[in-house]
Amino acid sequence: MNLFANFIDNLTHGAAIGGSFAVSPLVGMTTLLGIIIHEIPHEMGDFAILLKSGFDRWPAMKAQILTGFGGILGASIALFYSNSVHSMFLDFN
Repeated sequence: MNLFANFIDNLTHGAAIGGSFAVSPLVGMTTLLGIIIHEIPHEMGDFAILLKSGFDRWPAMKAQILTGFGGILGASIALFYSNSVHSMFLDFN
C-alpha cells in the first residue's frame, strides 16, 4: 500500500511540476524547488517504512526508485496535455 501511495504521490507531484513548467520556467523552477524540499524527508520516511516492514536496504532503494518514475510519468502527461490544450486554443484564433 505504501509503494502504491508513493507512486501516486510522485505522479501528482510530477504533474504539478510539468504543468508549472508549461506556464513558465520561473513557475516551474519554483514548484520544483518546493517539491524537492518536501520530498526529501518524505522519501526518507517511506524508505524507513519499507525497512521496518521487512525490506532489505537495496530492494527498498529499488522500490523507491521505481515509484519515482511516477513523477516522470506525471510530468510527461501534464506537458503533453498542456501542449494539446494550448494547441486547441491556438486553433480558435
